[in-house]
Amino acid sequence: MTEIISLIENKSDSPKLHSEHGLSLYVKHGGKNYLIDTGASGDFIENAAKLNVDLNAIDAVIISHNHYDHIGGLPKLFEHNKTAKVYIKQQAKSSFYFKKLSIKKYIGEEKGLFEKHCERFVFFENEIDISSTFKLLSSIDNDKEYICKDENLFEKRDDKYIKDPFEHELFIVIEEQNSLIIISSCSHNGIINIVNTVKQKFGSKPISHIVGGFHMKGASISGLNCSKEYVQDVARLLKKKCNHIHTCHCTGTKAYQIMKSEIGDSISYFSTGERIKI
Repeated sequence: MTEIISLIENKSDSPKLHSEHGLSLYVKHGGKNYLIDTGASGDFIENAAKLNVDLNAIDAVIISHNHYDHIGGLPKLFEHNKTAKVYIKQQAKSSFYFKKLSIKKYIGEEKGLFEKHCERFVFFENEIDISSTFKLLSSIDNDKEYICKDENLFEKRDDKYIKDPFEHELFIVIEEQNSLIIISSCSHNGIINIVNTVKQKFGSKPISHIVGGFHMKGASISGLNCSKEYVQDVARLLKKKCNHIHTCHCTGTKAYQIMKSEIGDSISYFSTGERIKI
């Protein structure tokens, strides 16, 4: 059995729990405990205590990509947990920016974090197995039609800003006995590309659940960074490829409502404090 707990994301149905533009998930699987991302601020730590989640029992931390809303809480976690290794892609050592009007704002890790805590990090290139059934992968299916539509994300290389190719992003595949679970925090490479990558690697084994954000949220609460038709297309394709979709964070409420109207009970919103047992 796998249990996934939302420690923090953009909304909370409980006044006792913090919410923020960020994501942190706690996963119990195969007798191990995993933390996926640390939100933007570290408020997930207070939420964890209220949800009876012991962050000192973490066996491994996974950072999905180097944006502040996923890695921002890591310094506070290091104050709380002194031992758990942090798995992150080698490509995350680059510098990442968000463009607002003509200004590019840095949105990566706290400067010096990788050097200060070098003994805590496990950097890898493309994929790595944390256990025989808990795997970290990168997208190899690269259909540009389904890559994130956000035009404001950049990477700085050799003093030049390029459109972020999202090489620093990973996703998780959990193998249950008869099915697969995908956890993809932001899906900048495109959730359809990610699903197709999993299909290529795992053959006919069905995908039972997809959990995470699909990066369709625009700058405003009710906005999109893509077209309504794109959201509908993604929803229809996901319904064909997966039984249950639990989305959150950067999907945004507008896109979620569009997807919900398109595929109904196949999708649900996974807000702060909720638990999924698979």
